[in-house]
Amino acid sequence: MSAYHRRLTGSDPDTQLECARCWSAWEMSTSRLIVDHDLLKRVDSDTWALQFAKIEAYAAFFFVCPMQCIALDRV
Repeated sequence: MSAYHRRLTGSDPDTQLECARCWSAWEMSTSRLIVDHDLLKRVDSDTWALQFAKIEAYAAFFFVCPMQCIALDRV
């Protein structure tokens, strides 16, 4: 997750967009039981993909990963 976060927030716009599109497409494909292809089309928008991926990655990186580490430490 750390490596992905560095690439998504790094200085290379092409790498940022590649990461954003991959994350957004994965999220849009797995967040529902049945894939909503109209919703998946949003990933085609560079601005939307970057905004969505950065919000989701921020939440995962700063909230989910630390909680998982705490939980694993208690096992």
